[in-house]
This record gives sequence, C-alpha cells and structure tokens, in this order.
Amino acid sequence: MKNEAIIIFDGECNLCSSSVKFIIERDKKNYFKFISLQNPKAHELVKGKIEISPDSVILIKDEKTYIRSRAALIISSKLTWPWKIVSCLRIIPSFLIDPIYKLIARNRYKVWGKRTECLTPSPEIQDRFIN
Repeated sequence: MKNEAIIIFDGECNLCSSSVKFIIERDKKNYFKFISLQNPKAHELVKGKIEISPDSVILIKDEKTYIRSRAALIISSKLTWPWKIVSCLRIIPSFLIDPIYKLIARNRYKVWGKRTECLTPSPEIQDRFIN
C-alpha cells in the first residue's frame, strides 16, 4: 500500500460523494482508492485503530490512519495544482481547524442533502473503489 492510500467516506452524503468525484478528477496518478463507510470492509480496515463516524473522512496512508481535517489536508497534498497548496494548512494544529471541519460535517445533510443509496461509480472509475 506504499503507492496508494484509501479514503473512507460517507457514501450517502452528497457533499462527500461530490468530494470523491473532485478528488478522482485531480488525482492524476490514481493514488487514492475509495470505500464507503457503509461497506463492512471499511470497518475491517480501521478495526482497532479508530471508530468510524459518519461525519469524518478517514484516510489510511502508509499504515497510519488520519481523520477529519488532517485527512482532508493530506489528501489535498496529492492533488493537482492549485489544490496542493491547501495542504499548507497542515501547519495549523488539528484542535484549531477541526471545529470548522466538524461544523461543516454536522450540517452537510442540511446544506448538500443525502442520497438514498451510496455512490455507484461509473465503469471508468470502478477500479478506484474497493468492493
């Protein structure tokens, strides 16, 4: 898993599903693989490391697990320019930036809506998703 990382996302969240599409379009090296937190395999991937919460994106990279803003900022570091620059915000401690992340996460269904079913990838990007 050295040349790839796994993103666990809420497959029923419109914001989260749109974010996955955004990442795929800007991840030219196909570094990221995706799995929805509704998939039981996602729970196996993080078992004993952290508890899966529907309001947190989770990144598994180099056998380490990152959540919330830290995960999002590390993800941005692997995207094309100018999105890479967002990763500079990693200098801000998590306890200062996570409240903003949590505010957005808490209101994501109200603002962006909720799907009745998880994101279904098109055949062109199917190999980026863990079944």
